[in-house]
Amino acid sequence: KLAAEAKKTAAAIDFYQFALKGARQEQAIALYNELGDYLMEVSNYAEAAKVFRKAASDPALSAGRPNYLFRLSQAHELSGNTKSALEAVAEARKILPDVSLLHYQEGWVHYHAQNWDKAVRVFEQVMAKYPQETAIVRRCQFSLSNIYVQQGNIRKGEQILEKVLEANPDDPSVNN
Repeated sequence: KLAAEAKKTAAAIDFYQFALKGARQEQAIALYNELGDYLMEVSNYAEAAKVFRKAASDPALSAGRPNYLFRLSQAHELSGNTKSALEAVAEARKILPDVSLLHYQEGWVHYHAQNWDKAVRVFEQVMAKYPQETAIVRRCQFSLSNIYVQQGNIRKGEQILEKVLEANPDDPSVNN
């Protein structure tokens, strides 16, 4: 932690990897999370992907595998590796096929990669499949609105936000 706080990335990686060698399960979970969080924070996404892949592959941590795969998808996408990000999401969705956040994450990867048509399709699927998941639906709506604006269809983007505003007139994120 001290190496990470001092922004000594190479030393932090070395220390965390050393600590992981003899770590018990609960310690390993904390160490993988701390190291992965730190690497994401310092925008070292490729190295974070290695950490999350290692954690996802550790049989002792199989209960957390979907979470590590989710985080792996973020790290891969932020490092510009969309194909691997989508593979990680697909792997997580095989384990937990009915988790709305994992379905949304597939759309987010396409969104971040500016694969607009694929992102729109996935976000619409998520909203149709999980209408009761208001937080996920809201994320989809904001993302869809932005996609339409990016594509030059400002009116369609506004219409989505107007529906959200109508349902939640006091929500600060909608008002912004």
